[in-house]
Amino acid sequence: MPLKIKVEMKVIFIFLITLSFTSLNAQHFWIAAEFPLKDSTLKSIKFSHNIQLKKYGNIDDLEKVYNWRYNYINNLLEAKAVIYDESLYNYIDSIFNVITKSNPKLQSMEFRFFISNSPIPNAASIGDGTFIINLGLIRKLDNEAQLAFVICHEISHFYLDHSNQSVLKRHEKAQSKIFQKELDSIAAQKYGRNNMMKSMLKNNIYSQMNHSRLQEMEADSLGLVFFKNTIYNPTQSITCMNLLDTIDFYKYHEKINYNKSLSFENYPFRNRWLESETSMFGGPIEENYWDRDSIKSHPDCKIRSAFLKNSLLHTKVKVQNNYLQDSAYFASVKEQADYEFINSWIYYEDYGHALFFCLKQLESNQNDTYLLIKVSQIFKLIYDSQINHQYSKYVERPSPNNEKEYNQFLDFLDNIRLSEFANLSYHYHLAHFTKLNQNKIYLANYNYFKTQTSN
Repeated sequence: MPLKIKVEMKVIFIFLITLSFTSLNAQHFWIAAEFPLKDSTLKSIKFSHNIQLKKYGNIDDLEKVYNWRYNYINNLLEAKAVIYDESLYNYIDSIFNVITKSNPKLQSMEFRFFISNSPIPNAASIGDGTFIINLGLIRKLDNEAQLAFVICHEISHFYLDHSNQSVLKRHEKAQSKIFQKELDSIAAQKYGRNNMMKSMLKNNIYSQMNHSRLQEMEADSLGLVFFKNTIYNPTQSITCMNLLDTIDFYKYHEKINYNKSLSFENYPFRNRWLESETSMFGGPIEENYWDRDSIKSHPDCKIRSAFLKNSLLHTKVKVQNNYLQDSAYFASVKEQADYEFINSWIYYEDYGHALFFCLKQLESNQNDTYLLIKVSQIFKLIYDSQINHQYSKYVERPSPNNEKEYNQFLDFLDNIRLSEFANLSYHYHLAHFTKLNQNKIYLANYNYFKTQTSN
């Protein structure tokens, strides 16, 4: 039987808004949209859940988990946290089809996938034939073959029934109960569910459907078997794992040069803004402080890479296909993702990450008008949060869980005084005024900060 991904599902982007593939010089934006087939989609998922539950004899504890899965998707849809893009859906769908057609064991299974705009380079199997593929994963990878291997890995989790087996063994896990209670609480609200769901997603943005190390190795092993049956280059499984072992977010390796991007003739950048709190007060700084790489998809990628390499030792690589579809399209998705992630951070009210990645990208393209306007927008958002005494809600504090460069950036935002931030923002707008004064957002923010500095 062919892969049964419903046409009506198309593509569900887990975090809202519309992906617009335009030229590099055009303005990139997302448009909030009501998912057009919400009721039929949920009905299809519920029907699938009932069939799977009957297979297990309708075990009460497992039924609770399936209700959690259903409510999770339902709340995402109610929060309008979905977008639809046919071209990207068809692209991912084609990869699924290549995998299933190459593996007869998979052809009777029904799969659906969701494409998240999360910057986290990860994918997940929810456990019911539904897969979440983060746009951050596509952005991180080099080619289509690597994406196909990750999909094979996630399909293996479902094929081996890892999620359901884990539930049966550890169904009393407190975290799951808390999350279920949170979802139920949101669903019971008559007003404000959208904002409550958005807040919950922001708080859980790094969390995924985690599996044990043993299950990861099992999924790698079977996933490699599925992958080798395709006509993709099997060695890309190793390259993929090595990529996921590097710092997750920082595709742009050039560090932010504050004295270049945020220093102006009449208002130079102050280096004291970059000092950490510990160094400012003479305290010791631990050698490994800030160096913890806590945002990797899986902490044992090197071990898994070695396992894959060993598994391929005696395999004669006959194919070298890194792409079975248009490589230029894959590149365009990665390129678009750089812009979309900034909008994603803004939507989830994480202004620190939004501004950080704007400045990182500007190091590579200092004349990108879209990014320059986004910096203007985020400056205004951060300044307003300070005035309203809600700064900590939108910008996190430096933490050992962050990468060193991001912590230094957070130190900058912590150290700069409100009046200094207003002056910095005004001189930023003044420096780019000739180029950007036709943009309404930019012009409004220019006038705003001009007023703030004249008071």
